Amino acid sequence: MGADLVLAASIVLTAHIGISIHQVSHLGSLVWAPTGISLAALTLWGTRLWPGVALGVVITVLTFGFSLPVALIVAGCNTLEAFLGALLLRRLGFRPAMGRVYDVVILLGVAIVTTLFATMLVTETLVAIGVIEPETAPTFRAIVSWGHLSAILLVSPVMFTHVARKQLRDLERPNSLEPIAMCICIAATIVVVFGGWLPDWLPGSNTPYYVLPVLLWTAVRFGPRYASLASLVTCGMALLYASLERGPFMTLTDLQSFIWLSSITTLTIAALAFDRLCAVRRRSAILHSALDAIVTTDEAGRLVELNPAAEQLFGLHEPDVLGKDLAPFVIPPGEDERHRSLRAYLHENDETIIGKRLRAQAMRSNGTQFPAEIAITRLVDQGEVLVVGFVRDRTPEVLAERALLRAQDDLERKVDERTALLVATNRELEDSETLMREAEELAQLGSFELDLRSRVAKFSYELYRILGRDPRAPQLTFQEAMELVEPGDRGRVRAVADHAVKQRSELGLQIRVMRADRSLRTLQVQGRVLVDDEGRPTRIVGCAQDVTDRVRAEEWSKRFFDLVESSEDAIIGFTLAGTIESWNAAAAKLFGLSASAAIGAPSTILVPENQARVLEDTIRRVAGGQRIAHHELVHRRQDGTEFDAWVTTSAIIDPEGHVVGISEVLRDLTPMKRVEQELRTSLREKDALLREVHHRVKNNLQVISSLLRLQVAAQPNEASKQSLLDSQSRIQSMALVHELLYQSKDFAHLEIG
Repeated sequence: MGADLVLAASIVLTAHIGISIHQVSHLGSLVWAPTGISLAALTLWGTRLWPGVALGVVITVLTFGFSLPVALIVAGCNTLEAFLGALLLRRLGFRPAMGRVYDVVILLGVAIVTTLFATMLVTETLVAIGVIEPETAPTFRAIVSWGHLSAILLVSPVMFTHVARKQLRDLERPNSLEPIAMCICIAATIVVVFGGWLPDWLPGSNTPYYVLPVLLWTAVRFGPRYASLASLVTCGMALLYASLERGPFMTLTDLQSFIWLSSITTLTIAALAFDRLCAVRRRSAILHSALDAIVTTDEAGRLVELNPAAEQLFGLHEPDVLGKDLAPFVIPPGEDERHRSLRAYLHENDETIIGKRLRAQAMRSNGTQFPAEIAITRLVDQGEVLVVGFVRDRTPEVLAERALLRAQDDLERKVDERTALLVATNRELEDSETLMREAEELAQLGSFELDLRSRVAKFSYELYRILGRDPRAPQLTFQEAMELVEPGDRGRVRAVADHAVKQRSELGLQIRVMRADRSLRTLQVQGRVLVDDEGRPTRIVGCAQDVTDRVRAEEWSKRFFDLVESSEDAIIGFTLAGTIESWNAAAAKLFGLSASAAIGAPSTILVPENQARVLEDTIRRVAGGQRIAHHELVHRRQDGTEFDAWVTTSAIIDPEGHVVGISEVLRDLTPMKRVEQELRTSLREKDALLREVHHRVKNNLQVISSLLRLQVAAQPNEASKQSLLDSQSRIQSMALVHELLYQSKDFAHLEIG
């Protein structure tokens, strides 16, 4: 708010000053300063100050005796003019320092466009409301336009350059006596020219343009800030003298033309001088900050300029060699061709050295030589041909090249070594891969990787072989991999995998898979879940081993164990040293000794002391590969009772044919012995009874034979006698057969005569 009020006050004050000095209409002066102040203020401090512009113009117009509507119309047009001008200047890259001709041209162009637009708008509006007569409108428009343009060219540059003075301070000369002399000359010139003190014999003594040399001097020597100030003072004094009806201005047009030409010329020359001064300063800064030596000579080879890097490189002091032939100072002796005149050398070798890089030996002031890289260019400065050489010390580069060559040799040697090592490593890697594949094949172990993001399963070669699939086939998806699992195991696989992923833990399970040939294989799967840096699971990696044979062996082992455990015979396993290592339930029942107590005990606890040597000898012979026939051996129970046992001792042989243990099958003969004894007793009794029967049969047959003999003697008839004799013979035959049968030990076979 404070800035708006200050701006409004400035507009009111400068408007009244302008009207008081030179009023050309009721609403303007020859230089309408508020326009220049408004444009500069909105450009420098932002368009947000437009209320201050509007307020100042409204107050100014009201103080001139116009109505409020007229004041608002004029204020709106002037504010719009300043607002649009500020926007255009900012958009077009205008710099307030006005150190470029571009800035002067942009300011002039924006001033013309915005002024013509605003004056046309305000004129037409005032004509429409009857404030201005239509026939006076062109004159009013011209007067207002000239006043606004003059203010922008005189007042705005002063504000721009003084606000941006920090950018101009280093390039101006405010601390010398020259500014004082300039001020005196400007004042004297204004008094002489505008006061009519020029002598009549001087050509154009009635022209105001004799002040231009002083303005141009200010522009060239002091830059845009002082040039704009000098132009404002000069044109202001011209207005003052014109208002007093003095000076060389015959008409108002002469005064306006002078203001325009002097201000534009002064600002343009100041921008050119400032730009050239900046270029000189940049060139000087480049020369002094350049790392390479820069040597400038004329065509004759005489030194014109050395930069600090050249002084340091050659060990020379510029004042000592300035204007002298440079060749003896920088070219080593003995190189006659290079000692010739630089003019002749350049003339003869113009196409070979100008604009190209040369490599040669150079010399310092102390006589030491060094390798240098030289680039030579030729330029014309104010009609004088100059030769500029850029010299760079190549000593670090040469040393670096030598070091690089050594490094290259070392690198090539190391590359050869590493190549040989790499070849050997690749060979070892191939061998390792081959061994790994063979090991996996022997162990029937394959690896896998499940990508949880892409849902792709990767299998190793051996796992493909276990599954009966082609390793060159496309990778399987997770769903395709699950289809290889036996349907009854799929739910369990998903549950275990989901639990492992959720807990970020390891997993292990046994599954059945269907091979391509429709055969079932049992796999033991072990794996773990891998996570990324944020702890999110990304993959499941692990291995799968074909345990089909082991599972079958375990099943057969379990069946064999059940068979052994359910056997009624005692089955005992011994080590080759005779230590008990297996003990079935029948053995525990037979000996009254539990398996935990028996296993690990010596075999001699199973027999009486007098039979221990027999058992040890049997075990030793079987371990040595001998076959032992079934035999009986007395054994002893835990309670000390002895019993006869039918023993079968055999060797336990591994797949390689080695004896790894002894097995013994025992059957208690006590019940059998008891039955055998009973049978023997029964047989003895039956034998005695049979002998008695045989004896009685024999006696009976003898009695019958005797009776028949008596009957033969009593028979008178020969036929009857013969019949009785035949019967007697038959009876005797039967007695003989019975005797043979009685005396025979084998009733199944009987030999007769």
